[in-house]
Amino acid sequence: MQFVAHPNCQQLLTSIWYEGFPVWRRRNGFMKILLCCGLIACIPAISLYYLFCPRSKMGKLVRSPFMKFIYHSASFGCFLLLLVLASTRTEGSERSRQNIRGPPPSLVEWLIFFWVTGMVWAECKQLWEEGLKAYVRQWWNWLDFIMLSFYLATFSLKAVAFFQIHSDMYGSRVMERHHWPDNDPTLIAEGVFAVANVFSFARIIYLFQTNPHLGPLQISLGCMIIDIAKFLFIFFLILTSFACGLNQLYWYADYMEENCQMKGENSTSPSGSCYQNSEPFMT
Repeated sequence: MQFVAHPNCQQLLTSIWYEGFPVWRRRNGFMKILLCCGLIACIPAISLYYLFCPRSKMGKLVRSPFMKFIYHSASFGCFLLLLVLASTRTEGSERSRQNIRGPPPSLVEWLIFFWVTGMVWAECKQLWEEGLKAYVRQWWNWLDFIMLSFYLATFSLKAVAFFQIHSDMYGSRVMERHHWPDNDPTLIAEGVFAVANVFSFARIIYLFQTNPHLGPLQISLGCMIIDIAKFLFIFFLILTSFACGLNQLYWYADYMEENCQMKGENSTSPSGSCYQNSEPFMT
């Protein structure tokens, strides 16, 4: 740690990080924000140029760590924006599709599909370059794997629902949601998609490492995970003990209710034998 914290090492790491972009360090905060916005706005043009000329001077600049971080962060920010649009149902046609089983994908869902496809390809390249052992050792890769698995499961379930309904073998296509079967692929896909969104927004924590204020907090939280798990174990142990004790005291309440239903007594009548000692703490 002392070696890495040495000023000479920090200067070398900073020069590697801003390689090909030394003008960044000499700008104030306002100019840095403008430069970031300009670089993000040029992403489509720079991406097309990099596809055709990856070994040019501009291509080498794009491969620098700082530019990679800017573009990856901007891409992931756009992906989160698409998730917000898909979750809030801002499209006008979404309200009319709420009772349609196996609906075709909307424009936002198609964009999310292409984004996820690119992220899967990036993870495959990382796995190929680093190897399986190095890839598995990083916990953030586990988070990416789980997140992308949920999204792929969502797309698969939506495709299954679409082809099932259009085969005219699984009931009506338009139906009130409370009449849908419990194992409808559309319902399962929506639940899996919601879980995937949680993992996607949790992925933002990875970007905190570059912040001088949030980075140390993230490291501290990572070191505290085991202690938090120990505390939760003790908490649930105490909660379970109290639950068992209360169940021992009031186990007969369910039995009395079943007897009342079997006798056919009127539940609105307060004078029945089932309503004697109705106070919850009269044992």
